[in-house]
Amino acid sequence: MILPKEFSCAFFENFVKSAPLFENRSKSGILKAFAIMNKQIERQLRESQKELADVQREKERLRLRPCRGDAEINQKEKNLQEIEERIESLKNEIRGLEIKRRETILGEIQKSEYESPFS
Repeated sequence: MILPKEFSCAFFENFVKSAPLFENRSKSGILKAFAIMNKQIERQLRESQKELADVQREKERLRLRPCRGDAEINQKEKNLQEIEERIESLKNEIRGLEIKRRETILGEIQKSEYESPFS
């Protein structure tokens, strides 16, 4: 399916190819798809933020747990490092989703025509 030139965002084009709303390529259909895509991104964003909060709570519980020997300390350090890596990957994922969300919102605003109330 080929989109009009003004809808050339690669992310949006991939979404359009998989969405049945675009068969007629009407403006209202495209705006509905923007809204659907934005809702999906927001849902993924909320899920990632919840997961990040859970992992951070787990990190704090682990950090506060007492250790009785070198083996426990080493294991605790290893676990903390794994959790830190997971936190970093979740933050990057959230950042990416926020960028996608901004792109869809800007795309939606840019693609809709402004109609002056005075014309």
